[in-house]
Amino acid sequence: MTEETMVTAKWDYHAQQDQELDIRKGERLWLLDDSKTWWRVRNAGNLMGYVPSNYVERKSSQKKGSLVRNLKDTLGEALPTSLPPSLPPSRRTGPAEAFLPCSPG
Repeated sequence: MTEETMVTAKWDYHAQQDQELDIRKGERLWLLDDSKTWWRVRNAGNLMGYVPSNYVERKSSQKKGSLVRNLKDTLGEALPTSLPPSLPPSRRTGPAEAFLPCSPG
């Protein structure tokens, strides 16, 4: 990533493994790597780690904001603001293992 991109936590997330990072709702973070489902971020305390990408949102995109505003204008305020996402398949897995297929049984 060439430009410094900020993201904001949409929900609290408590790290399950050493390479993950605890985040708090509303916390602003620097996005370091968004090439996978788990994004690498850095917080204000200079701690780095992975968080589920669906727990954070980019703040640098004005286009996304205008699209949401247009949808709310069109559909009215009944449009939900945000709902908590489901966690990855297993809370015991980290970024590397979270999305590997499981064998039945």
